Amino acid sequence: MDQLENFKDIMEFKRQNKYKAILLIGNHDFHYMPEAKETYSGYQDQYAYLIKTCIADARRENMLQMAWQWKNILFTHAGVSKTFLDSLIAEADTVAERLNDSFYFKPTTFRFNGYNSGGEDITQSCIWIRPRSLATNAVDGHVQVVGHTRMADGILNVGNFWFIDTLEDKNKQYLRITEDKFEACYVNTK
Repeated sequence: MDQLENFKDIMEFKRQNKYKAILLIGNHDFHYMPEAKETYSGYQDQYAYLIKTCIADARRENMLQMAWQWKNILFTHAGVSKTFLDSLIAEADTVAERLNDSFYFKPTTFRFNGYNSGGEDITQSCIWIRPRSLATNAVDGHVQVVGHTRMADGILNVGNFWFIDTLEDKNKQYLRITEDKFEACYVNTK
């Protein structure tokens, strides 16, 4: 299975280049973790044992995290609402530390909460929330870079949000951040 082999290659790259790759957990990773206790769309039952083993190895090696933060720029799979953040462990210096500590100490916090079947709810975690809800309940003082919701027309910047899930679409863009400059770049497919 290509996805599993890709993940193994990424894990090996991370092992060899500890600080050059940050592996963020998303909803399609989470449902293979024992804390999920449920499956979501895209779950691959025929490969579940292999995927679970690979993800468990990555967790044991502390390769996976919920968030990463550089200055006031916060990177998560889907974004963080103020409401969700306020429900988390308060003993941390940064938003990313609060998310990562909460995942370590109480991973069930990140399960889909079911209020809205599409994730349009400000109480959803940083692996489920959708852009509309995120925009109505933003975490103050942060720029957020998120994937999760496919952007068919390319990377979208709305206020303090950068929505970057575009690699499967015709635009094949990625976001480059240098100093404090954000730039949508195109993948060279030649």
